[in-house]
Amino acid sequence: MKRNKKLILLATCALFVAYLTVSAGFVASRQQAAVCHSVQIRVCDSMVSHFVSPAAVSNILSRDAGKTIGEYLSQLNAYKLEQLLNRQSVIKRTEVFSSIDGVLHVDVYQRRPVVRLHTPAHKFYIDETGFIFPLSGVYTSFVPVVTGVVPARIAAGYRGLIPERENFLKQLHALALFIDGHEFWRTQIAQVHVRSASEIDLTPYEGREVIHLGALNGFEYKLNKLMAFYRNAYPAGAESPYSGIDLRFGNQVICKRK
Repeated sequence: MKRNKKLILLATCALFVAYLTVSAGFVASRQQAAVCHSVQIRVCDSMVSHFVSPAAVSNILSRDAGKTIGEYLSQLNAYKLEQLLNRQSVIKRTEVFSSIDGVLHVDVYQRRPVVRLHTPAHKFYIDETGFIFPLSGVYTSFVPVVTGVVPARIAAGYRGLIPERENFLKQLHALALFIDGHEFWRTQIAQVHVRSASEIDLTPYEGREVIHLGALNGFEYKLNKLMAFYRNAYPAGAESPYSGIDLRFGNQVICKRK
């Protein structure tokens, strides 16, 4: 009896495997023969950024990828289409795939800036990965803006990771990541003004005092120290009585009244 049950179980498993094999072959066969009748484009993070739209992606494909509608799906090279779209500096990655109903799916993910440089010599974003890309003419990201004199040598139109030689930019990116990842500072810091590599000022959104940070070395310690001061000095939401706060001198928080 046990042997019969075992044989029945093995036979059932074999039939199931055969069914899956035949089904997979059927789906693959249908997909090979399917003709592309539409292209479905999704900008998957469109609620976060608006650097690119489905219409813009469609225009890029129409201009540079050639004909897609009416072509066999098996003849459309998904990898090449992904590489084509990934060359756009505002696009972080793309996923292209097809379904047996004849639809070519294009899912686009945009870059997420954490800081925007807007100085006479530099106009670009830096994203969370340290990738530099030019400002967009169609959308401005709501991130801290860097002004002043930034000691960096980045050619206009550069696209790529922060070069190894650019130590100041790396520190600036680290500061931007810290602000972006901190619930309080993310809603406070509007501007980072660079007077020199050792003289950095932070300006809040809501007209609070200017924060004299000094050099970027130890910025996390300085801002945590200031955060502790805010908690003890006056209640949350209260108007600041200061026009400036200086964090340049060791463990001191020096305040200048209005």
